[in-house]
Amino acid sequence: MAKLTDLEKVRRIRAHKRTRKNLLLLALAAILVFFSVSLVKRAEDVDFATLYSDLKVDLAGNGDGYPVPLPGGKILKLQNAGDNLLLLTDTNLYTYNMSGRQTLNAQHGMSNPLLAHTGDRTLLYDRGGTRYSLYSKSALVHSGSMNFPLYVADISSNENFALVTGSDQSLALVSVYSNPKKEPIFRYWSARMVIDVSLAENQNAMVIACVDVQDGDYLSSISRFQFSIEKEMGRADLPGELILGIDWFNNNTIRVVTDKRAILFDNDLKQIADYNFAGQKLERFFFRPDGGLLVVFGSYAEEKQLKAVLLNSRFKKQGEYTTNYEIVTAKADANRLYIASSNKVEIVSHDGVLLTELPLPNLYKVEPVGDQLFCADNTQISVSSVKQLIAAQEEKDRQEEKDRQEEKDRQEEAERKAKEEEERKEKQEEESSGQSSEEDPAPGPDSSSSSSGMGDSDSEELFQEADGQDGSSQSGADPSLENLSGESGQE
Repeated sequence: MAKLTDLEKVRRIRAHKRTRKNLLLLALAAILVFFSVSLVKRAEDVDFATLYSDLKVDLAGNGDGYPVPLPGGKILKLQNAGDNLLLLTDTNLYTYNMSGRQTLNAQHGMSNPLLAHTGDRTLLYDRGGTRYSLYSKSALVHSGSMNFPLYVADISSNENFALVTGSDQSLALVSVYSNPKKEPIFRYWSARMVIDVSLAENQNAMVIACVDVQDGDYLSSISRFQFSIEKEMGRADLPGELILGIDWFNNNTIRVVTDKRAILFDNDLKQIADYNFAGQKLERFFFRPDGGLLVVFGSYAEEKQLKAVLLNSRFKKQGEYTTNYEIVTAKADANRLYIASSNKVEIVSHDGVLLTELPLPNLYKVEPVGDQLFCADNTQISVSSVKQLIAAQEEKDRQEEKDRQEEKDRQEEAERKAKEEEERKEKQEEESSGQSSEEDPAPGPDSSSSSSGMGDSDSEELFQEADGQDGSSQSGADPSLENLSGESGQE
């Protein structure tokens, strides 16, 4: 009976396993059908040639490393593109992977090329011209031309891209595309000049910055749009200020830079924080990838110095750093600030302390990527480890401090020995002076009178003795002579 019960249990277990296996197979088949249908529906949108080109580049292997020689042309931009590095010149757009292999070399033919990048897509457009191009990391995806001159453009990680042009119906037209081969998914005719535009990441939304004139002064504004709704979803006016740049960061905050301050808004365009420039002249600014901001104040031509100020993601001041040279380019990441002149890069902590510097002649652009710092001069792109540079500087500082301490110790030892020698000489001089005083005492007034002449009594006695001797010799014969005469007679 026990054996029959065990066999029944085994049958039930096997039946459950078959049921689970069948359900899993059905689920897998449903997923395959779903993706197959989706692929069929989007077959016309998929650029298989670009996919193959990118895959071929990924499988091509590593390059020979950095530095890599530059083919020529004026360098306009060096930018991190994830696992690639973008280099824009006045003639070409180049892409290099992290091992130095060139994955793209495209001649753009634009007179004033600017680029916007996100994910695996780069949007290149000709400001003031009409042409634009969309690239993957290895190939040209699409190239087009607008009917009116291009002002500004942006691209998001979901590959939506926006082009702002002139228009015969308004001052500016904003066109947003999800597929470059199709009609725009959103259009906005603006009665004011559009200064900048920023698309939300992975969302069908954007913010635009406009400027107008009111009562003889600037009137800037920021407007938010949803692509499914043909009207403003929010607006913030900035009277008396000129907007210079705008960025919708991480779908959380909107960063705005004007000629008077830096402002942080939430998604509803309510001001969260701001940093007032306090009348300082804005020289340049850079939206940091960690949500902060780098602003540079001053005029080197007039003041012979510039001041870089770092703001964190809440637009609170982290630190500042003053240079006495003209800044060629400046970048900042989550850890450090990188300020470049034409012949060196200074690496600075967020609180404004110089960590180290890297001499590089004919420097044009720098780009930090993690721990690496890529630098482009007029001949090549080189790369350096920031940690190694800082470690080498710290070791150099330690050695210099050690040398300074040793030199200080030597000086103190020399001063101590010199002092001891001086004290020894002084002691010897004192001892020599004491011995001389004992051997040759200085004459006093009494001793000088006694040595120079005799006393009256002494002189009288001496004169008396002398007179006695003279009298005896004069009054009678000398006894001694008498004795001598008597002795002589006897002989």
